[in-house]
Amino acid sequence: MTIRFQLLIVVFCMSSFLSCPMFGQLIDDYSPIALKGEVPAEFLKRIKNNVKLEYDNSLRINSTQRKQFDIATEHALRKIFQNGNIYFNDPLTDYVRKVGDHILYNSNLKNDITFFVSRFNTPNATTWQDGTIIINIGLLAKLENEAQLAFALAHEVSHFIQQHPYLQYGRFVKKKEGTTTTNQPFVQNVDRTLIYELEADSIAVDLLSKANYNYHEGSKVLRILKGDYEKESIDFMSYLSSDKFEVTQKLLCKPISYRDYMESDDVNQKAILLTDIRQRRLIQRLSRIDIQPNLRLYILPERLFQKVKAIAHFEMVEQSFRASNFLRSTYEALVLLNTYPNNKYLNIKICENLYYLNSYNEMSIMNRIFFDQKRIEDDDYADFCCFINKMEQNDMRKMVSGLVKKQYQSYSSDDRMLITMAKTIEAVHDMKYAKSYYERYVKLFPEGEHFISAMKKLEQL
Repeated sequence: MTIRFQLLIVVFCMSSFLSCPMFGQLIDDYSPIALKGEVPAEFLKRIKNNVKLEYDNSLRINSTQRKQFDIATEHALRKIFQNGNIYFNDPLTDYVRKVGDHILYNSNLKNDITFFVSRFNTPNATTWQDGTIIINIGLLAKLENEAQLAFALAHEVSHFIQQHPYLQYGRFVKKKEGTTTTNQPFVQNVDRTLIYELEADSIAVDLLSKANYNYHEGSKVLRILKGDYEKESIDFMSYLSSDKFEVTQKLLCKPISYRDYMESDDVNQKAILLTDIRQRRLIQRLSRIDIQPNLRLYILPERLFQKVKAIAHFEMVEQSFRASNFLRSTYEALVLLNTYPNNKYLNIKICENLYYLNSYNEMSIMNRIFFDQKRIEDDDYADFCCFINKMEQNDMRKMVSGLVKKQYQSYSSDDRMLITMAKTIEAVHDMKYAKSYYERYVKLFPEGEHFISAMKKLEQL
C-alpha cells in the first residue's frame, strides 16, 4: 500500500447492499455492479472539488507550492471519480465503511476520513491529503479475512494522521528545487518512503489493538502485496478443449516462471524490497508485544467478508473485460470457475474474451498488445499467457470456435452468448454461416445492446 503520489507528480508536472447477489445467486450467475440511486454527497464533493486540505504549519513550503499541491490533489481526485472508477451505493463500499467505522470508533477522525472502493485491479490502497482513502477491488479479492482488511484500512488512516501525502509532495518539491539538505524536514539521506510505511504499519497496529482486531494479520497483508500467497491452479486444458479442438500437453509452456515474462524493472524490485523490509520489521515488533486476549479475525459476520471477497473477484473479471484486458479477464474467470463451475456469467464471459483474443490473433497483433508490458504476477498466469501467445492462428481459431459452440448449447437463450456465437461463426467461417444467428438475435432481442449492429450485418447481405 503506497501513498497516492505518483499521480500527483504526473499532474503537477504537466450503505446498503443494493443489487447484491447472494452466494446462492453466485453459484448460477452474476450481475456486475451498476452505479444506481442518488449520488452520495461525499462523492459529489470530490467531483466538485470543494474539499478542504489540512496542513501542519511547520512544513516548509511556500504558499504558491501549497496551492499547487491543492490543485494537483483536486485534479487527480476529480479525474478518478469522474471517470467512473469509484463505486457507490454498492455492497463493497458498504462493507468497507463498516470496518473503517469500527476502526475509527470514538476517534475524532471519523468525520475527516471517507472510505471508497475503486474498480482498479492492482492489489493496493491509497491515501489522499483530504481524507479520501481508496481500496482497490484487486486487494479486496485477495485478502483472507476481515482483520487483514482492517489492517489495510488502518495503514491508510495512519498515512492521513501523519500527513504523509503532503510530506511526500514536499520532498518532491525540495528535490526539484535542488534544496535537499539534511536540515530540510522533507528530505534526508535515507529513504523516507520506507520510514513513512514503517510508521504507518506501527500506528496501524495500535489502531487495530484498540478495535480488537488481530493485528498479527498485518504481516500476511504484506505477504499478499508481494504476491507471496497460495494461488488457485486452473485446469484450462480440459476447460478449453472441445470436440473441435483438444488442448494437449505439448501446447503448454510449463515449466515456466512469471519472471520469464518480467522486464528488468528497478521500480518494481524496489517496491518488493521495501515490502520485504516492512514485513520483517512488523514481525519483529509484533514478537515483542504480549499476546493480547480477545483479538478477533472478524467483528462483522464472516459470511459478509466472504461474500464481499467473491463479489470483488467477479468485479475483477468484469473490469478487466471493460479495460480490454481479455487475458486477465479470462484467467480470473477460470480461477473463479473452481468455486462456481456452473456460473453462467463466467462461462459466457470467457467466450466473449476469447472471441476478442482470436480477433487480435487473426490480425497478428496479439503479442504487441498483450505482452509488451510484461507485468505477469504469478506462474499460473504466466503459463496461461504463454499458452495463448504461442498458439498458431488456425489452432486458436479451432479452440475458440469449439468452446463457443460448446457453451452455446448450454446458454443459447442468453443474448450475450447468442451474439458471441454469431460473431465467432462470422470470424471463423463467414457471414453466410453466421446469418441465422444474427437473425435469431434480432428476433429475440429487439431492444438488445447489439440489435443495431446485428441489423447492419444482415442488411449488408
